[in-house]
Amino acid sequence: MNAWSIVMGLLFMLWLFDALRLRARAKALLTLPQSDDKVDPEHRFICRGGRSLDHETRRSASAFALKEGLKVLVLVPEDLPTPEAMVCLQTIDIPNYRKNRISRSRMIGEAILVHNDVLERMDRNIVDPQSAADFALLADELKKYATTSMDIAVAPHLHSSRRAYSLEGRLQQLYFGPFGTPMVLLQLALLLLGVIYSPKMGLATLLLFAFQPLIVFTGSILKVPEVYVYSLFRPFLEAYTALQSVLYQRSVKSHAAVDRERSVYTSLMAEGTDRFFEAVRPDCPLCGHEKLSHMVTTGDLIQFKPGTFVIDRCESCNHMFQNPRLSIEGLGFYYRDFYDGLGEEKLEGIFGHGAGPYHERAKMLIGSAKPKRWLDVGGGHGHFCCLARDVFPDASFDVLDLSKSVEAAQRKGWTDRSYRGLFPEMAQSIAEAHDYDVISMSHYLEHTRDPQSEIEAAARILPKGGHLMIELPDPDCKFGQIFGRYWMPWFQPQHQHFLSTKNLEILLKANDFEPIKWHRGEAHRPVDIMVSVGLFINRIARPVDVPWLSKTSPFIRFWHKLVFFVCLPLLAAGRLADLILAPLMRRPGWANNYRVLARRMA
Repeated sequence: MNAWSIVMGLLFMLWLFDALRLRARAKALLTLPQSDDKVDPEHRFICRGGRSLDHETRRSASAFALKEGLKVLVLVPEDLPTPEAMVCLQTIDIPNYRKNRISRSRMIGEAILVHNDVLERMDRNIVDPQSAADFALLADELKKYATTSMDIAVAPHLHSSRRAYSLEGRLQQLYFGPFGTPMVLLQLALLLLGVIYSPKMGLATLLLFAFQPLIVFTGSILKVPEVYVYSLFRPFLEAYTALQSVLYQRSVKSHAAVDRERSVYTSLMAEGTDRFFEAVRPDCPLCGHEKLSHMVTTGDLIQFKPGTFVIDRCESCNHMFQNPRLSIEGLGFYYRDFYDGLGEEKLEGIFGHGAGPYHERAKMLIGSAKPKRWLDVGGGHGHFCCLARDVFPDASFDVLDLSKSVEAAQRKGWTDRSYRGLFPEMAQSIAEAHDYDVISMSHYLEHTRDPQSEIEAAARILPKGGHLMIELPDPDCKFGQIFGRYWMPWFQPQHQHFLSTKNLEILLKANDFEPIKWHRGEAHRPVDIMVSVGLFINRIARPVDVPWLSKTSPFIRFWHKLVFFVCLPLLAAGRLADLILAPLMRRPGWANNYRVLARRMA
């Protein structure tokens, strides 16, 4: 047995497991039961291509939605094209879809039932989606407003408006992002080499890959008519889709948005970057000691906006901080188009990737408090408030942030109330108007200009016995020294302070908070190696189509895709290393994050 036989064996097992996983998801799809009830007047139907939906399907969908308490219901035809059905099952966890509040929801269908309440909160004119991609994006947006009151059902009398033997390049980009196409090409290359160098095992693996859809859909309520043709030619159809994806360019609308911002950035950068920084301070902002040592010098390794950023360490208390720190104007420049604007879609994919970290933060209070009213400071788009309801369904969750995203979070129903502004400035008015028993700051303090004033603000709001939960990057993590500026939690230029557990405890006690529970290893996220590799790759192939860099030429765009394709195995190896080492890293000195729960004592 040679090395290629082993590789083919691993791929065979991987694709067999994947086929069984997708088969279970396909079997979990619901069939719309027949009903003669009238359509509820609060229900509206949005149809792909503006098609007319038959009365029987309308009645059945409306009755099912009322019975199940649904505000949105995606209607899928039995004959959904095979490639579209496969990509939906790959990315959507059908059995847990309804209960997962922020799960990926890019389902392709022919119609969507929407309650008027959702349409009113969305507060925009919705046009009938024309393409599969437009339909998937609309379904994804509706999930954000309906959360646990949205589901998917197969409508027996509904038929697909088009037949397709291959996936559109745009859809592959939409579902799998920049790594989808390299992954497909890598798999096809391995298959080809496997057939050449290990014919028997390679052929068996090729046959499994080709006929995987038959395993998925045989016996399913989805009657995909072209499944046999698709299976027979799948390797070629997948290669064709990958080629389409490589050649796919962003829409004219997307390019126009970048071009509009380009003139703004040209104006902002015309006078250089000096005004984006304050003067270098000679002493520690925490203890006032004047002996400082240098830790890290770096540029912006994510967006590649101009500027050089320095992190210093106090020789007395070991506090690490950005020096010089950003000015108010600098904060506006470097945060622009990161969490909102041009960067919002990319960040949404990161923040919305999995409920686990949010649940773990909320669960820290179990056994210590039963929250009634919770304020999440620096909560951004409201993901924590939305998901913490799974842990404490009877609590009220409010959010505070500088970004306009908090207003959108309230419209979606993710938060009960939103505040937009600076926490220290708003603390007194919040304390006078509302009674909070819990305040959380998850990956917030490191972004602030003065962490001490933030904790003082929390002390002004919380009563005696109230709880403050904080999660931060751990500056004692050895990966910070191993990877240097490529360690993600340095996160320049946004992170301004790096509080150790010792220094945070001092700040808490100075404001009458007593730490009652620490999570060191429990808060670790196994991503250090993979993300460090990603940041290094990002340096080789800088971002394309961003308004603060020069216009992207076709060659640079090709170079960017080529680098990520070639380096994909390195990212995969980094991820594997993170997972293997995770049990060893979940301890002080190696964990990249920590959490503390503190009780107000006076």
